[in-house]
Order: sequence, then C-alpha cells, then structure tokens
Amino acid sequence: MKQLFTFLLLIVAVAVYSQNGIIKGQVTNKRNNESVPFASIILQGSDQGASSDLDGYYELTGLKPGVYNIEVSFIGFEKQVIY
Repeated sequence: MKQLFTFLLLIVAVAVYSQNGIIKGQVTNKRNNESVPFASIILQGSDQGASSDLDGYYELTGLKPGVYNIEVSFIGFEKQVIY
C-alpha cells in the first residue's frame, strides 16, 4: 500500500510540474544585431518578469498555459511589445 501511495504521489507531482511553461529568448539591437544585456522583460498583465543576461538571453519560468504579450524595455531604446 505504501508503494502504491508513493507511486500515485509521483504521478501527481509530474502532472502538476508538466503544466508549467517556459518562455525564453534573446534581446538584440535591430540595427547591428548585437545583444542587449540587462534589458527588462515583463509579461503584460502579470507580475512575471526577468532581465536579460550579459549575452541578452532571458528566461521566464513557471508559466500557466496561455497567450502572453511580452514587453521589452531598455534605457535609450524604444519600448517593444511582442504579441
């Protein structure tokens, strides 16, 4: 019985974990295709956000399935919204 309970708990944990999504990408300068480090990335309508790393890469984790608008901003650049 204890093994069955452990097995069921494991299946539920995997099912719950698999419901979360990830959005990841890279922020680059459109003019010269160089990465933009430390840009702000925000999911509109939520409290989720991130900053790009030194190479411009970012990752947003733990997202519920759905459609998101991503807002990217950095000082000296025009704010961009990706639909």
